[in-house]
Amino acid sequence: MKSIQERLQTASHKWNLTKIVSIYEQESRGVYCADSAEFGPAILKINTNSDSLAREFHTLTDMKGTACCQVYEFDHMNGLLLEERILPGTALKQEPDWEKRAAGFAKVFEEIHTLPKDSTNYSSYLNWVQKACRSVENQENKELSDGMHLAVAIAENMFKKYPEKELLHGDLHHENILQNESGNYVIVDPKGVIGPPVFDIPRYVLNELDDRDDSQQEIHIDKVIQTLSRLLKYSVNDIYQLFFMEVMLANAWNFESGEALEENDINFAWKVISARHLENAPE
Repeated sequence: MKSIQERLQTASHKWNLTKIVSIYEQESRGVYCADSAEFGPAILKINTNSDSLAREFHTLTDMKGTACCQVYEFDHMNGLLLEERILPGTALKQEPDWEKRAAGFAKVFEEIHTLPKDSTNYSSYLNWVQKACRSVENQENKELSDGMHLAVAIAENMFKKYPEKELLHGDLHHENILQNESGNYVIVDPKGVIGPPVFDIPRYVLNELDDRDDSQQEIHIDKVIQTLSRLLKYSVNDIYQLFFMEVMLANAWNFESGEALEENDINFAWKVISARHLENAPE
């Protein structure tokens, strides 16, 4: 199997790349910024798991013409993906006004969703949640285990309530929404997953959690959810339920990968959903 450095050399020759700078590099994958003689400023992604890059390639191709970065070239054999580098690339997270952040998110949200050209290229959000639930069924953290069972019920209920199944970003948080030279926000790093568009909201809400004390945190998250409900025309209760689902899903993935659980987030999610009497909502 080719090493990351060998694949990097292949990409450099293939696309005539210069000024290559590593953003991060691991044994099995890497991300680099570079200049392409043909395309200009670019991002090069290398992954020994080409299927992961293929999903991103298909997502960006299917979303072409919307508020997302352009995809340039994909080499499945060598696990190489070349795409647009957004300049200046200021992340939405850098906007200090939370209401402006919410407005920027809502604008991008309304522009990116589309029907996939071939749904077999993607998994479904519901499958993500069901699989994650199975992975934590026998682990000791009862709050997470019980939470994932409720998360599955929420996901199943929302899939029934919202019949439209479109192509979603799948990880639409602050660091994956970047400002371009025109001052508009565009998305990068899509995971590519099928589901009702509302499922692209809770990851953003999750990333609005910060280091405020618990009471202020609850007030802030409520303001964010109320604002997104008004801007995007989804019910407050539905967004709260999906926020709970997303907190549990994120921590199930942490468990799968051997990372530490965000215990404070888990407890906070249980607190807010219980306070709104939504813990049995899917039933």
